[in-house]
Amino acid sequence: MGGQSDARDMLHAAAAWLMEIASRLVRLALVFGLVSLVIGLPPARGQVPTPDPRLYINVDCQFSVELPRGHAACVSEHTNHGVAISLDRQAGCEHDDGAPHIVVFANYNVATEAETPERLAHFECGYRTFRRIVWLRRVTLGGRKAAGCRRYLDGDKVSVEISTLRKTDRWAMHWIQVGAELQTTADRYARDMRIFRRVLKTLWIHPDGPNNEPPSRLSPVCPQ
Repeated sequence: MGGQSDARDMLHAAAAWLMEIASRLVRLALVFGLVSLVIGLPPARGQVPTPDPRLYINVDCQFSVELPRGHAACVSEHTNHGVAISLDRQAGCEHDDGAPHIVVFANYNVATEAETPERLAHFECGYRTFRRIVWLRRVTLGGRKAAGCRRYLDGDKVSVEISTLRKTDRWAMHWIQVGAELQTTADRYARDMRIFRRVLKTLWIHPDGPNNEPPSRLSPVCPQ
């Protein structure tokens, strides 16, 4: 029995690791337009402007956020996990991969099956090498208890990430992680953080429980 239990634990860990890799690739795709490379589609246009320059609505994952005026807001042509906001007013949806930006996103909680935002933050914040980390525990996101971190990275870069959980049913792996991440540099941190806070204040997340069902669709599903 012990051997079977160990085997199950190993399979679960491997599955979690693979799901986390997939989650990270989707996050990168929002910012850098890499989905075409991941799934073999033509790379001509990975990112396009949001249909509404003032409001992003994700029907599948059931959240919305207001978009700051004067900043390009971009979504992937090939997936529906969230929106990337450029903090360089001169940049468009094909911006440099090192440019400061905000991402507001959603994923299923499959990779961690975390039951608290703190546990989720511990997993999310630990994947990248950093020089220093500050844990953010007394924070909210979309009116919910959240958690996250501020990481000081190489090259004078700073990353702030905050996540919360929306409970769709009794199983933690079915819950939806909704999060936001700021990527910037130390010299821009204060001004970009002000924009980040303004964006977070407008984030709406569907209440716990099943999704609403728009008349045109039987069952909206947040993409894997």
